[in-house]
Amino acid sequence: MAFEQAEQARQLLQQGIAAARGGRPERARDLLQQAVRLDPQNETTWLWLSSVARDDKERLFCLRQLLTVNPENEFALKGLRALGAEPAAASQPTASPGVPILDDDKYTRLQSEIDTFLHRYTPLPPSSARAQWAHRTRGRYGERGAQRLRMVAFGVATLVVVTLAGALVVAGDSVRELLTGTEVAVRSTSAPPATATPTASPTPGGATPTPFSAQMAVPPTQVPSGVPQGSVYGSTATPVYPALDPSIRIIEGAIDRYSAGDYPNAVGTLDVERESSNPHCYPPIVYYEAMSYLGQGGTQNVNRAEHLLEDALAYQPSDVRYSSCQDAPLVLAGLSAVRRVQGRTNEAVELADQALADDPRLVVALVEKARALHAAGQSDQARSVVSEALTESPNDANLLVMASELTLDAGQPSAALEYAGRALYLNPLLQDALDLQSRIYLRLADGASGQAQEEYFGLAAVSSETMLLHYPGDPRGYLYLAQARIGEEKDDLAEEALSRIIVAADALPDSAEPVIAAAYRLRGDLYYRAGRLAAARDDLQEVAFDDPQAMAQLVDLDLAMGDYSSAAQRIDQLVASNPDNTSYQLLQAKMLVEVCTFYENVTDCDYDGMADLLSDTFIESLGTPRQRADAYSYRAQAAVRLAERRAESLSTAEQNATYQNALNDVNRALDVRETPIDHFYRGLILETLGQTRAALEEYRWLDYWNTLYAYPFVDTAFEQRLAALGGEEDGSPATAQPTEPAGLSATQTPPPTVTPGGSATSASPTPAPSPTSRPTETAEPTSRPAPQLP
Repeated sequence: MAFEQAEQARQLLQQGIAAARGGRPERARDLLQQAVRLDPQNETTWLWLSSVARDDKERLFCLRQLLTVNPENEFALKGLRALGAEPAAASQPTASPGVPILDDDKYTRLQSEIDTFLHRYTPLPPSSARAQWAHRTRGRYGERGAQRLRMVAFGVATLVVVTLAGALVVAGDSVRELLTGTEVAVRSTSAPPATATPTASPTPGGATPTPFSAQMAVPPTQVPSGVPQGSVYGSTATPVYPALDPSIRIIEGAIDRYSAGDYPNAVGTLDVERESSNPHCYPPIVYYEAMSYLGQGGTQNVNRAEHLLEDALAYQPSDVRYSSCQDAPLVLAGLSAVRRVQGRTNEAVELADQALADDPRLVVALVEKARALHAAGQSDQARSVVSEALTESPNDANLLVMASELTLDAGQPSAALEYAGRALYLNPLLQDALDLQSRIYLRLADGASGQAQEEYFGLAAVSSETMLLHYPGDPRGYLYLAQARIGEEKDDLAEEALSRIIVAADALPDSAEPVIAAAYRLRGDLYYRAGRLAAARDDLQEVAFDDPQAMAQLVDLDLAMGDYSSAAQRIDQLVASNPDNTSYQLLQAKMLVEVCTFYENVTDCDYDGMADLLSDTFIESLGTPRQRADAYSYRAQAAVRLAERRAESLSTAEQNATYQNALNDVNRALDVRETPIDHFYRGLILETLGQTRAALEEYRWLDYWNTLYAYPFVDTAFEQRLAALGGEEDGSPATAQPTEPAGLSATQTPPPTVTPGGSATSASPTPAPSPTSRPTETAEPTSRPAPQLP
C-alpha cells in the first residue's frame, strides 16, 4: 500500500475513533468504513468498526473479517462466541503469528464482501485548488463605476471556480439563474445540491453532485414583485447620492475602489485629491476617505477617520467662493458611523438626526441611525426607522440589507431571508446581501431537523460558495462554508475552508480579526473532536486570551495531555476573571480534589474548601446533568478523603453516615455517566461499609479494564486489596490476575480515551463487562446498563 494511502487510512482511523469516543456512531462508522477500504488488513479498524456496527449481523461480519486478518485475535474470538457464533478454522498458513497470507482468490472474495458491506461509502473529495486571496470587500452604496470592478472580479472568480471541484455544481440554466439572483427568489425544488459529492470512480468532467430530493422540505422564498431584476451583466449599483460636483468627478475611480473594498488604494487617491482641492472642502471626498479608513478597522484607522471628519466640520473657508463642509449632512453621517464604532451610540444617533434634518433622503444617515439604535439596544426603534424609510424607497438595496440584519437579530430568519432575497434580486453582486444570505441559512439550519436541516446546511454551503465566486478573497465566505460543512458532518472540508483563512491571516486587514479568531476556534474544536489534541491546543491558544470558553477547553486539553501545571494556571485565571462562574468553580474542584489526589506535586488538595463549595444549592445551580454528576463525584471523593484523615476522631456511626452520603453521591453521578474513578470510589466506600462482595465486583470491573487503560489508582495497594477480597470470597488465597466479570457482553464497547495521566489508551476496544449492582439506603441492589467510560 502506497505511503499516501496508508497515511490517509491512519488519519481516517483516528478520526473514526474520535467520533466513536464522542458518541457519534454514524459518523464513526462512515470514517471507519473509508479507512477499511483503504487498508482492509488493519485489525484495529475492523475491531472499532465492530464496536459501532448497526446490528449483530454487521458486527459478526466485522469480527469474521478481523479473524481473516488475524485468526488468533483474542477479542474477535470472544466476541464471536458471545454472539453465539464459532469462528471458522483458519485454512491458510501464516508467515508469522497473527498475519495471514491471502491468495488471490480469497483476497478477491474478501474485497467483494467489503464492497457489499460498504455500499454507503463516500470517498474524500480531492483538495480544491488554492484560491487567490484579496482584501476583505464590501458592497457599498453606490457608485455605478464600481460595477466595472465587480465585473472584472466576476471574470477572475469564474476562472477560479472552474478549478474548485464541485464547489458550485448546478446544471444548465441553473447557473445563469443563480448568478442573476433568481435562484434566491424563484423556487426551492430546483435548488443546486447541498454539496458536490464525488463518485467512487473518476467521472468525466468532474464530480457528480448528489441532488436534493425532488420535493424539498424547506419552503421556497417569494418572487419579488414590482422590483427591477438586476444582473451581473448589467449596471445595477445604487447611484451616488448626493450627486458629485462636476469639478470632482475625478474621484469616481476612488469611490469605485471603496465600493469594491479596496480601501488602501481608495484612501491614497482621495487623500491626494483632498489636498489638491484645497482651499475647497468637498463633503464626498472627506466622507469616502473617512469611510475607507473605517473599513480597514483598527484603532489607528478609526482615529484617522474621526480627525478627518471633525476637521472638515470645523473648517471655515477664507472666501465664500470656496466650498465648505460645515454642517454637511454626508460628513455628519460619516461621523455618526465613527461614533457607533467607538461605542458612543447616543452621539451617533444625534449626528444621524442632524444629517437627516437637512437631507431626509440621505439613506446612509438612515442606515447609521438604525445601526446605532440597534447597538444601543433600541431594536424596535431601529426597525421602525428602516420600515418607514422602505415605505419611501422600497427598492433601496441597502435599506433592504439593513432590514434583513435587524429581522435576523430579532429571531425571524425566514422574514430576514425575504429581505435579503429582494436585495439580491435587485443587485446579485451586493456583498452584504450575500453575506446575510449565508448567515440566514445557517441560522435556519440550527433551528431545523431531519431533511430540512440537511437542506438548509446545503443551501448555506451553496450561498457561501456564491459569495466566494464573486468575492474570492473574503474570509467570511470561507467561515460560513466551514460552518455549513460542519453541519453536514464533513469535517475534512470544513478544516480545509478554515485553513484558508488562517494561512492568509497575516495578509488580511484588521477588520477581519473576528473572522480569523472564529476560524481558529472552530478548527481547534474540530481537532479536539478528532483527538488531535496538540493541534487543537495550538489553535485554541490563539484565541484563549479573549475567549473564556476556549480557555476552558484548553483546561480539558491540558488534563487529557497530562499538563497539570498548565491546567492549574488556566483554572486560576478563569476563576480570577469571573469568581462567580460555577463552571469555572467546578473545574477548580476537579483540580483540587481529583487530580491532586492521584498526581503529586501538581497542586495542594483542598478537600475541606471543595466540600464546602459543593453544597446541594451549588450543585443544583449547575447548568447540565453532566456538570451536576461531576460535582456529586468530586464531593464524594472529598468526603472519602476527609473521612480517612479524621478516622480516629469519628465515631462508627459518624463514619457510616459519611460513607453512606458519599455512596449516594457516587450513585447519583453514575446514574448520569460512567467513569472509572467513580467505580473506584464506589468500591472503596462499599468495602468500608462492609459490603465486600459488591466492592469486589467494582474492583474486578476496574481490574479488567485496566488491561487497556492505565488507571492511576490501580496500583500495588489496589492489587493487594483485590487479592484479599477475592480470597475472602472463595476462602482460598487469591491472585491479582485480571478476570472477566460476570455479565460480559461482546456487543458493548466503551469508547477509549486519554486517561488523566496523559497516557493514551489502547487503540483496540474490548468487550465491556457489566457494571455491578448498586446498594441504596432503602432498597436492594438493582442492575444497571452497560458502562460507557469517558
